[in-house]
Amino acid sequence: MPSPPPWAELPGDALSEIAGRLHDAADFVRFHAVCRPWREAPPPPRAPSFHPCLLREAGSSDTPALHLHSPFSRKTRHPPPNWTLAALRGKMLESPDVASGRVLALGCSHHGDRTAMLINPLTGDATSLPPLPHRISPSNNAWQSTNGTACANGVIVLHKRLEELAAILLRPGQADWKDIDMAAATEMGLYPHEFARRAATLCSSGVLPGGARAMAELPPEPEGDRYVLESRGELLCIDVQDIQGYLEGEPGGTPALAVSAYALEVNDDGRPPQWVKREQGRGIDRMCLFLDWFSRHGFAIDGGEFDDLELAGGSAYIVGKKWTGRERMGVVYRYSFKDGTTAVVDELPARFDRASMWYVPRPRISQLRCVHDVSSNCK
Repeated sequence: MPSPPPWAELPGDALSEIAGRLHDAADFVRFHAVCRPWREAPPPPRAPSFHPCLLREAGSSDTPALHLHSPFSRKTRHPPPNWTLAALRGKMLESPDVASGRVLALGCSHHGDRTAMLINPLTGDATSLPPLPHRISPSNNAWQSTNGTACANGVIVLHKRLEELAAILLRPGQADWKDIDMAAATEMGLYPHEFARRAATLCSSGVLPGGARAMAELPPEPEGDRYVLESRGELLCIDVQDIQGYLEGEPGGTPALAVSAYALEVNDDGRPPQWVKREQGRGIDRMCLFLDWFSRHGFAIDGGEFDDLELAGGSAYIVGKKWTGRERMGVVYRYSFKDGTTAVVDELPARFDRASMWYVPRPRISQLRCVHDVSSNCK
């Protein structure tokens, strides 16, 4: 009988190379859990990039938990039995922090909770942020609710969705929230529009390169969904049109989406800034957009970070829905900027179409430690 392959004796550089090509976070963790030599292998020469997944709240308000689903591997991660994400108790998920692999969660003002936290859904670790000012405190009331953005440079920006025009920011290491001067936005008449508020807040906050800048009126909004997001120092406006009404549900319909991307460009010759449509070949051929119709949050990553066929640059991945008879099903669609086609990536498990959020996991493999006691020895 042949002896089993000596998998534990694979060279460390080979293990490092393999680990660097694992883009599913669960596979990355399982790989390092195979045996001690695999866990102690040197880290990959370049930090691996992990596929974004969908995150949704589960459990009850007293025992909250989070479920994760990867549309690319079609795997769902459920929390262990009786496991509670204590840091999420009494809070609402607001937006993903793509850079750190955490999510921004805000307290509910009707509970008298003005706390804000950055929570790691994989470990439950939480970092408390300074208490929110009363005028920005979140609420389940749409008129008084708050919109939050965790920027790529670590700055967190919050603004009122409706009602008064007020916004604050917190920079890394700051002890308290700072007001954002929104006078220029008020002069432009951006008061009633939620997406214009988000764009004006990000422009006025100074989080974009060059500091605070003037704001240009958003492009005319077509029929469909709009997203405003900060990506690698750029301010983007993304419009998604449902040409055939498919996302709203026509049984047996064929997806037909149209996605337009605009970037706010500042001119060096003194002319006012303007929104410029991104065409194929102008940075959009490598861009991967992840858009969630429920929360209206989204982010962009560089598709060139991946060497697999599951995730393609020049694409928008959109959480939508389709109808099968009388049943509604959550679906992730991929829109290609190259040829304008739409394809189904994954049919989602129950409830992921209603209250899910795109999230980028950042698992970390800690080194094993030897623990000596009277009953065991470390070898």
